[in-house]
Amino acid sequence: MGRNAKYTEKIKIEACEKYKKGKASFRSIAQEVGCNTTVFRRWYYAYLENGEEVFEFYNYKRLQKNLKTKAPMVYRNMVLQV
Repeated sequence: MGRNAKYTEKIKIEACEKYKKGKASFRSIAQEVGCNTTVFRRWYYAYLENGEEVFEFYNYKRLQKNLKTKAPMVYRNMVLQV
């Protein structure tokens, strides 16, 4: 059984936006959120490269749910196209 995400997507995005706008340092934002500075730095650089969607992939339960619902539809579409 997997563990629940400790930080929501919203918290991560708000923290990244705050740093991007120059309102605070990595350390102060990490302390405010309650995570390690290295963790926040990892979030920020992933956010810069991939945008807000990157945090959806860190939530395994959501990804797993999306795969379960999308995979049958993709397979069905492939079969119908043949």
